[in-house]
Amino acid sequence: MLWETFKLAVQAIFRNPMRSFLTVLGVVIGVAAVIAMVTIGSGSSASVTADVESLGTNLLMITPGQQTFGPGGRGVVSRAFETSDVDKIATQLASVENAAPSGNKQLVAVYGNANYRTTVNGTDMRFLQITDRAVVAGRGFTSVEEQGGKAVCLLGDTVREALFGSTDPIGEHVRLKSLSCEVIGLLEAKGASSMGMDQDDIIIIPFKTFGRRIAGTMDVSMIYVAVNDGFSTERASNDITALLRDLRRIGPG
Repeated sequence: MLWETFKLAVQAIFRNPMRSFLTVLGVVIGVAAVIAMVTIGSGSSASVTADVESLGTNLLMITPGQQTFGPGGRGVVSRAFETSDVDKIATQLASVENAAPSGNKQLVAVYGNANYRTTVNGTDMRFLQITDRAVVAGRGFTSVEEQGGKAVCLLGDTVREALFGSTDPIGEHVRLKSLSCEVIGLLEAKGASSMGMDQDDIIIIPFKTFGRRIAGTMDVSMIYVAVNDGFSTERASNDITALLRDLRRIGPG
């Protein structure tokens, strides 16, 4: 019975070769399309995962914000963060491994006749640990430089190329507004993120230097948080929210 069925199938194939060819072609195209879509989806997922991992594993970024309720705007306004809040988040919560303050501003960096518009980020060395960035030449900030608000900076690779080309920038001075800062280190090149943002288009200076000489305020605009192993980001987020509420940085929601 099975043999007869097979013979009939073969006869039908050769009796209508064009229809058989088109049927096989349709199946092949369909299978190829499914394989291609799965491959593209896996590639995109891997790219996004790699991009997130390049920022650092278990990373949270916290900004002060505002909640509103209804057309009248009744709500709870979050107060600006302070550096003491960052230290308390880093030391008082079991779910948090580390935390770093951050403030940033778009500025024109000037060296000699070269100038380049980039992002200046005021933070400390904890930021590099949390975001998994390394200093590949020179050195990072010392605690004395961070606490004293010294005029020193670290350059991303894009900024280094734009201002110095093939010249070694270590020991040179870059002007940011009225601030002349000494280049003491170069950051490891990260390349573009999956969203097309250049992660090397950055200059990092100590947070106190940024607050006093660039921003004019010591308010923390963002807190970067590394979550401890064994804790979820959701658990850490809830712990941080409770702590900030106790510190009256956010009101009862």
